[in-house]
This record gives sequence, C-alpha cells and structure tokens, in this order.
Amino acid sequence: AVASASEFRRMLYKLHVDQLSAKAISGWIDLVLQLIWPNGVFFKGSPPLTAQELEEQAEKMKSALHTCFPDAVRAILGQDLTRDGLNIFHEMLQNRVVVRSMSYMLFDILWLEVFPEIGDVLQGGSALDIED
Repeated sequence: AVASASEFRRMLYKLHVDQLSAKAISGWIDLVLQLIWPNGVFFKGSPPLTAQELEEQAEKMKSALHTCFPDAVRAILGQDLTRDGLNIFHEMLQNRVVVRSMSYMLFDILWLEVFPEIGDVLQGGSALDIED
C-alpha cells in the first residue's frame, strides 16, 4: 500500500522505537545467548576418541575431500597430481598449527573486508595473496 510521507515517517519511528527499546534489545541479546550458549553451556566436550576412531575419521574425511573435488579440475591436473595434492592438503589439515594459522589469516581477511581502514595493522591475510 502506498502511504504518505508523514505516515511512512510515523511507521518508521514506531518500528524504530519498538525495535530499539530496552526490552527488545534485551530480547535479542537473550536469543543470541540461547543460540550460542544453550542452558548456559558453550559446548560440551565429548569423550576422547580412540586411536582407531581417529584414524577412521581421518580416512573418512580424506575420502570426502577426494569425492568433493571438482571433476573438471581433476581432468585438467590429472589423476596422480590431484591425488598427491589432495593427500598433502589433507596432511596439512591434520596439523593444528597450520589450521590455526590459516584460520587467523582468514579472520584477518574478514576483518579487512568489514573494516578496510585497519589494513596497516592486519597483514596476515596478505600471505594468501587474494586480489579482487
């Protein structure tokens, strides 16, 4: 429905007041807290896995990595090169230091996308050489 400018401003003001009231904001905060920390628990640790279970999971993820790799790229690179490269990549993902470093670099890139003015401080993402 088409509304006049004054009706639109009135409706916009009402939505603004309703959504930015203390009760509404506390409701949103409570919702986020319940999503992230249900019943006040951030996460519950699972029992430690046995060596056999860890090996089974690693093999399962390795096969999933090979399965989801695009066939077109596999055809261009060749079967042997693709298999060797994915195996090396899988080994890298098993190293906590490498995964942590990659995560920090990706977070740096995310922060630079959100706040481009902090580019002089965050330089970890530059190691990935991602250009627009």
